[in-house]
Amino acid sequence: MTLFIKTLDSKIKAFISYTGIGSRILRNSSGLVVMSITSTLLSFITTLVLARVMGLTGYGFFSFYSDLFIILVIPTQFGMPTLLVRETAKEMETGDRTSLSALWNFSWKVSFGVSLIISLIMVVFYLFSFSSSHVQFYLWGLLLVPLLSIQGIISAILRGLQKVISGKIAELVILPVTFLILVGGFALFSKTNIDPNIAFVFQTLSLILGLLITSLVLYRSFGKLATSKVRAKVSFEIFKSAKWFFIMDGLMTLLKRAPILLVGIVLSFADVGVFKIALQMAGLAEFGLRVMIPVLSPEIARLNVNTDIGVLQKLATSTTRIIIFLNFLVIAVFIFFGKYFLNLAFGPEYSSAYEVLMILLVGQLVNSFTGAVETFLIMTGSERETVKSRAISLVVMIVLILTLSPLIGARGAAIGLSLAMIIWNVLLWVKLWRTHHINTLPFSIAISG
Repeated sequence: MTLFIKTLDSKIKAFISYTGIGSRILRNSSGLVVMSITSTLLSFITTLVLARVMGLTGYGFFSFYSDLFIILVIPTQFGMPTLLVRETAKEMETGDRTSLSALWNFSWKVSFGVSLIISLIMVVFYLFSFSSSHVQFYLWGLLLVPLLSIQGIISAILRGLQKVISGKIAELVILPVTFLILVGGFALFSKTNIDPNIAFVFQTLSLILGLLITSLVLYRSFGKLATSKVRAKVSFEIFKSAKWFFIMDGLMTLLKRAPILLVGIVLSFADVGVFKIALQMAGLAEFGLRVMIPVLSPEIARLNVNTDIGVLQKLATSTTRIIIFLNFLVIAVFIFFGKYFLNLAFGPEYSSAYEVLMILLVGQLVNSFTGAVETFLIMTGSERETVKSRAISLVVMIVLILTLSPLIGARGAAIGLSLAMIIWNVLLWVKLWRTHHINTLPFSIAISG
């Protein structure tokens, strides 16, 4: 433990002196790190409680429809969250409040309009699908899809304004705390298992509370700007960027969420439960990357405006080294204690998740060597370059999961997802190097072109 603290401390000090803006990033990220650790702990406890009180099949059922609803959020946001982070940071740097207000108004209209269309489609589907025993769960989409969409827009605006903690507090603290209290309270006082319908009630209430709090934060900080009705129009270039972000974010969401749906379609909800547990445990290895991205995004956009490539390169190298270090520590813990941990925390029925977890962690380790490569591409205005890479990776993932899962179960899904993500990160790195000559590897290279 002492060696770990000394090593991490030395890397942080090197980060501060190496980048020149490291002190500001660490100052912004310190609160986010605390929130992320708290959120990770709360998420784990909630997952543990749900897995225990819902059972393997029930938990898989809940996970399947939760990911389906998140996929339905894709068109409602039309790529706006990532665009809002970048453009808000840029407009705050240049001082163009009129264009900024117009962009925000455009994002509200897109979110409300498309959410209404999605809701109407789900109503029609419900009315003409009485034969399906699962169709009642689509009704939860009437509430969850618009709430998730609006929350994403508000969070993106706050992060673009460099209020990173305020922008992430609903996702990282308010939602998991509220959900845990509701789930834990029900499990403690009820003698029956938690039905997926009840879990969706708790999830909806948690989202509503988070949305109310973050909306209040935005209104108090930038009330006039957030609610003003300006006549300025969003430029056509911004609209085109939104289109590309829509495609890009949609592909990324599918890469993350489609595996659960594919496993549920090809295998069973019990396999979904096993695969979901392995995915969540493997996600701990991404902790460093998840913490860094919300803070790095506006900084990269700001530096790109000033065309400070030298500092961008230093930032890329130092952050990748920290990400790898934290990733490796998580992987080492799971290699030695993962099987025992799964049996102790979730029960013997989830023990088969260990092999799936090991496969996913190998992919995570390889991917950590490219650092925050996608964030650098997006925040330097090269979002189009990521679309082809994501599309290729998505096709590879779907083919591999559909081919391997019937043969070797959830392990096949893990192999397909890991290979797809490795291909995606390699393609992104090549694009970033060729377009901006920025290297996100932890070491320098000498490649011409």
